[in-house]
Amino acid sequence: MSNATAPPKAPVLSPVLSRVPPEEQFWRRYSPHGEAPLSLAGSIALHTLGLGGALLLIIYIASVLSQSTQSLPVEPVRIDLGGGGGSKAGVGNTKGIGKAPADLGPQDPDPQTGTDDDIPRRPALDKVEQSKVEQTFTPDHARYINESKSDPTKAFARLDEKLRNKIRPTDGLNPGAGKGGTGSGGGNGDGTGPGDGSATGPGKATLNKREKRMLRWHMRFTAASGPEYLAQLRGLGAILAFPVTEGADPTYKVVHDLHHGRAKLQDEDMSKISRIYWIDDKPQSVRDILAALGLSLPMTPSRFVAFMPQKLEDELFKLEKNYVERVLRLPFNEDKIEETVFRAVLTPKGYKAELISVSIKQ
Repeated sequence: MSNATAPPKAPVLSPVLSRVPPEEQFWRRYSPHGEAPLSLAGSIALHTLGLGGALLLIIYIASVLSQSTQSLPVEPVRIDLGGGGGSKAGVGNTKGIGKAPADLGPQDPDPQTGTDDDIPRRPALDKVEQSKVEQTFTPDHARYINESKSDPTKAFARLDEKLRNKIRPTDGLNPGAGKGGTGSGGGNGDGTGPGDGSATGPGKATLNKREKRMLRWHMRFTAASGPEYLAQLRGLGAILAFPVTEGADPTYKVVHDLHHGRAKLQDEDMSKISRIYWIDDKPQSVRDILAALGLSLPMTPSRFVAFMPQKLEDELFKLEKNYVERVLRLPFNEDKIEETVFRAVLTPKGYKAELISVSIKQ
């Protein structure tokens, strides 16, 4: 009988302890170094950038498509009768030098808003034009006109003499006021003297006070359309006159009602209007005003004359005098003023004149 020992039995394991995971053949556990949070953050960032870029692209395309494909031209319309020569930031006694304006109160303008340096100037009178002025006016007044740099004076000097004599505003102080004739001395004949005949005489024309004010006053109109320009003229109380024939002695028609559809060209003796006036001889301005009035002529007139009422003249004079005395602190002397610039501004009560600058002669 053999005494060999039996092999030991294998230990019985608990069912719970026997459930060990299989070998990692088909899956792997996440690394403990944070791969999941990093992957999630990167995915969110990429989606955000993609959606943001798409949104910006949509906004850009929409803005391009919403813009008008046609650009409407806007041309400024103005009576360029002058321009300043002083500093844009102030006013003073000499060109290019200014001092800060004093407090003029709520009703007074801000002189710093003027931009007359940007407005084209009329060309200076040539020798032929200066010679005609010397033949027409007395030496002192001819010198006043030829030496003036204001655009109203240049327009006045180039005006046909017959028309100038016919529409000049009189104040009863001018012995050489014309009677509608061709004589430069105010006569009814075609001579250069004050008589009624054709002989040459010693008399020559002079400028009265109202004419001197008109020649140094530059009223600036600025508008983006003909109707707006017309509204400014109408608001200031203007009467317009258009030449319907051209030549040495053109025929003018007058318009009193400056409303579209109601304007009518009328025959009128312009010598009886007796108002200060300004001239606009820019073809585009003339066409714009005629269109705004609803008027048509066979040919575009060379100019139109804007007659301003006595009330406006009094207001301009008051503004000018107040400015010289309160801002420039100088004694008011009209003969010492080179040029005064105004502009038409819109207020709740309509258009009114506003002073921009005053230039004093040296």
